[in-house]
Amino acid sequence: MEWSIIFFIVWLIFAIIISYFTIIRGKKALSIFPEIRNEKVIYRDKKASGYSTKSWKTKIGGANRSIDVVVTNVELWLRSNLFFAGILKQYDLVHRISLKNVTRVNKNGRKLTLDFINDNDESKQVVILTKDPDAFINALKGN
Repeated sequence: MEWSIIFFIVWLIFAIIISYFTIIRGKKALSIFPEIRNEKVIYRDKKASGYSTKSWKTKIGGANRSIDVVVTNVELWLRSNLFFAGILKQYDLVHRISLKNVTRVNKNGRKLTLDFINDNDESKQVVILTKDPDAFINALKGN
């Protein structure tokens, strides 16, 4: 057998294994969210960007156009598609937040700094760039 065929087979096996574990981590990260079709969605941006201010690693390792920002009538969701969700969880960008736990939203152009309390009573802060910051803020306020 030629070396190029062996290399391709080894590369393909490696890619399948990596994809499998990425999808498993993504499913685990997204398991905190209910089905979106059962929720009343007030605001949604499937292509938002942002980062968490938790550490220097999360500040430099944010997400570019891969955060799905969802505001329902009672919660704010920061999530992603299945393939990227496990990675975003590592960078502190997968959250299910009760709207009453959002403590502050600061707008600077399209950039929103969002402070909230998570389920473990920890103060968190994320910076989100969304397509319509004013509609996002109004949805958080319940307007």
